[in-house]
Amino acid sequence: HIGYKTLGIGHLCIAGVDPEYDMVVGTPVSVERVNELFEKDIKRTISDCKIVHDDFDDLPDEAQKILANMCFQMGLGRFMKFHLTHALVKKRFWDGVSREMLDSRWAEQTPNRAQQLSQRMAALALSAFRCFMNFVMYSALSSTRSITSSSRLS
Repeated sequence: HIGYKTLGIGHLCIAGVDPEYDMVVGTPVSVERVNELFEKDIKRTISDCKIVHDDFDDLPDEAQKILANMCFQMGLGRFMKFHLTHALVKKRFWDGVSREMLDSRWAEQTPNRAQQLSQRMAALALSAFRCFMNFVMYSALSSTRSITSSSRLS
């Protein structure tokens, strides 16, 4: 969150909830506290991702990581506004997801992160395409073999 007080690993400090909110910026926080907050934030983030994508657990691991990264950074409210991105995720159109991620205010505000995550999503699209082509090639070879085999029997 741009302009908001955070601590540890991107934890958004909230007045009345986090005692660190009233601390001076730069005050040391224990590793245990940072880990506690991060663990809670990750659980919330995954839960939020499942609100947006009820099939979140069925998505490829890399897609889960990318979407969780976005949701962690933006929060559920802003993450939910990526309507076309989420529709493309449901269709498993990773190349479209990659491009759509960059067509946003989020990408303008955090261009390095947006580019990195978009590139990772594009790599997922390429990987899916390669798997598909391997399947097509294997299917073509398998059907050729069965035709050849059956023609010998006649």
